Amino acid sequence: MIDNKIALSLHDRTMRGESLSADERALLESWYQQEDAAESAGFGAAGTETTITLLRSQVDATLEQLSAVIKQIQRVTDENAALSREMWCNP
Repeated sequence: MIDNKIALSLHDRTMRGESLSADERALLESWYQQEDAAESAGFGAAGTETTITLLRSQVDATLEQLSAVIKQIQRVTDENAALSREMWCNP
C-alpha cells in the first residue's frame, strides 16, 4: 500500500512538469494502478452496465435540452433581425 500523501506529492510534481527518478515514477505508476483498481471495484461488474445506461440517458436528456435552447436562440435571433429591419425601414 502506497502512502497517499507521498503519491499525491509525486503526482503534483509530475503535473507541474518536474522530473521524477525511476523509483519515484515506479511508485507513482503503482499508486495509479492501486487507485484504478479501487475505483473499478467500487463500480462492480453489474454496476458498470447500470452506470453506462444512466450516462446514456443523461447524454440524451442533455442533447434534447441543447436542441431546445438552440431553437430558442434561433427564434430570438430571427425576431431581432425582423425588429432591426423594421426599425431601419420605418425610422
